[in-house]
Amino acid sequence: MTTIEVKIKFKEYQFSRVKPTTGNSAIIYTNTDWINREVIIIPMKLNITDRLIEKKYNPKTKEYELTIETDLILKKTIKEGKNIGRAYLPTELIGLDMLIIPKPQIENLY
Repeated sequence: MTTIEVKIKFKEYQFSRVKPTTGNSAIIYTNTDWINREVIIIPMKLNITDRLIEKKYNPKTKEYELTIETDLILKKTIKEGKNIGRAYLPTELIGLDMLIIPKPQIENLY
């Protein structure tokens, strides 16, 4: 298995636990402001909580800075639900906490 250590800086985020659906899938929820936005979704280890992320806020740069180790990074578009944003994920992620951040602009250099 490949593991990546990522240092990320972001100005806004959502922190959501993956929940099962009545069908054969899993789902995370966001605020309605995030509907139609492309996002990056990263599973968090148990020791990383939203409170810990809040402690990583730098008021000078108005950014959060976090270094994490992960083996999975997902790119999704947040869809509209009943007065909430949502994204479907693989069922093996049920129960995990996810960091959801806006997708950075990455240019294709080729």
